[in-house]
Amino acid sequence: MIKRKYLVLVPTKNRPKRIQYAIKTFYEQCQKEKIDFLFIIEKTDKVLNLVPKEIGVVKLPKSNQGLGYVRMKGIEFANSNRYSHVLMIDDNVTFNKKRPPMFKKFLDCINKDTKFLAAWNKYYELVGSMWGACFGIDIKSAIKVGNYDPNLTYGEDKFMLVKLSKEYGVNCFKTSNLIEFGKKRFEEGGGTFLRTKGKYNKVIKYINKNYSDLFRKIYINKNNSMIMLPTFKLRKTHKPDFKRK
Repeated sequence: MIKRKYLVLVPTKNRPKRIQYAIKTFYEQCQKEKIDFLFIIEKTDKVLNLVPKEIGVVKLPKSNQGLGYVRMKGIEFANSNRYSHVLMIDDNVTFNKKRPPMFKKFLDCINKDTKFLAAWNKYYELVGSMWGACFGIDIKSAIKVGNYDPNLTYGEDKFMLVKLSKEYGVNCFKTSNLIEFGKKRFEEGGGTFLRTKGKYNKVIKYINKNYSDLFRKIYINKNNSMIMLPTFKLRKTHKPDFKRK
């Protein structure tokens, strides 16, 4: 029997300060919980030189492909190296030292056979906009439903959640609110930063063409957020599996 192996991946792009913060915060917690920790960075990014030799890096062969591509490569790496679960953390997430150990909580939840675990700064709205920061994913389940779509530069995580929910039922995911976002949610180098409605529409057109079986309606609301309504019934809200103390 293969022992479960967990991996924390931090995608980052052109943010030297976030490299240092991630090492100090995420890496130290991973060491305590005996979880592997790696950055996932484009091979041409200069911040590669800031990563200490004792911390590994998954080097992306292509640049400027968006987070759909980044997360797909993260799942592929985790699967090929026989990890059972991966936790992908945005590099602008803030952890408060007064809160419970983040990764311990994630492991507790993942061990309940959760397929998809999401951390937000508020309750998760299934029919609303989705501001995610941490995603715990069961590798075998992600591979079974086809992994992330590298062509999705926005909405890639809700896309994965919907695919898993269709395959395993709406109870396959859980949420938490143990994290905060950095003050600048979309600072330069963020990968998913969409400044124009035209880029949203490009993603919507792609999904409508290739995934009409998953989504019955996709549109941009008055807050300039993409709303993705699945073809099957989901609960409107899903309360967090655990809250910060």
